[in-house]
Amino acid sequence: MQITTFVTLALAALASGAALQEKPPADVVTAGQDKAAPNDEHASTFAIKSCKIGANYCGWYLRNDLGWEDPDIAGYGLYKCIEPYKASRIASCVKCVGPVAHCAS
Repeated sequence: MQITTFVTLALAALASGAALQEKPPADVVTAGQDKAAPNDEHASTFAIKSCKIGANYCGWYLRNDLGWEDPDIAGYGLYKCIEPYKASRIASCVKCVGPVAHCAS
């Protein structure tokens, strides 16, 4: 009886799409891993750069130009820098453009 109930609930979840939903983008992202020690042989030669507090950034810029490694950064998300290595998503864009980061229409 318990197995039948479990299977029924699992099928209902699949039918509703609950088990197949993608994870929503994170509202707050960080630069990623802590900076490796200078003597660490596995340290990246590309240093993670900070953002300017209060400035807006496209997600792709945080990743590609500042070197942020957080997997939750949405490429076309629009973010506001809230700390040197932390940004808050303020919009999900179809296309985020610069040089002053904004959602393109």
